[in-house]
Amino acid sequence: MVREADRVRVIVLSDNYVVKPSSLIGEWGLALLVEVYHGGSRKRILYDTGQTGLVLLNNMQVLDIDPNSVDYIVLSHGHYDHTGGLPKLLEVLKTRPTLIVHPQVFDKKIVVREGVLRYIGTPFERDLVARSTWLLETRDPVEIAPGALFSGEIMRYGYPEYTPDMYVLRDGKLMRDGMPDDVALIVNLRDKGLVIVTGCGHSGILNVVEYAFTVTGVRKLYAVVGGLHLEREQRDGVLKVAERLRELDVKLVVPLHCTGVRAVRTLCEVLGDRVLISGVGDVIEL
Repeated sequence: MVREADRVRVIVLSDNYVVKPSSLIGEWGLALLVEVYHGGSRKRILYDTGQTGLVLLNNMQVLDIDPNSVDYIVLSHGHYDHTGGLPKLLEVLKTRPTLIVHPQVFDKKIVVREGVLRYIGTPFERDLVARSTWLLETRDPVEIAPGALFSGEIMRYGYPEYTPDMYVLRDGKLMRDGMPDDVALIVNLRDKGLVIVTGCGHSGILNVVEYAFTVTGVRKLYAVVGGLHLEREQRDGVLKVAERLRELDVKLVVPLHCTGVRAVRTLCEVLGDRVLISGVGDVIEL
């Protein structure tokens, strides 16, 4: 069983929306600073880096967060809006950070919509980050701080996944991408249960939750924070997700990035004040 963290703070560094008038800026993408406290120690995990790096670095400066204070960088999956900020971040770092990813995060990823192909993978080559980071590529769960788990490859349990128009170019062939590189951050919070952080949740948040129960041995869900990729989901599908989260007695859902405005409204209908509307600059204390 994974250890227990005493406290968790999630700071929204990049998201589609800025919730408070300020010098903070937003973009299509996501970057979260997850602070995990255990005993007298604190570990800072940067989960995704947004799309451009300009937003990430501006908002870190405005919020008085030193990029060099980050202990680990985790990329949730290999799409540009979650990984694109990494090169600019590495340019300003004085340290060589540990970067933790699934091995397929650097695949050549393509979306096909209405017959149009568009490249949406990482806007840099693997070698660029391999030279500037301690690169750890793994399919397995890894406890990277007391109580905080890099999920590794997420098992699917039959709940909906959100990969219908995703493809990957491999060995000269365009193939469907089931996105095994879609990973979560799981924190076991003392006396509360699991806090699950997702980038886009292409695996399907209910699959992520069930997998988190399996790998941690903890069957108590406290919070879900991040993108849930419900923006293209029909209302009935969103209702099923919301109702299952209610059955699991989740205490807090913070839908960000690709969740979608209509889906957020449906989540609020089912979960009420358990849903927190959030955006760039928010600090979520758990």
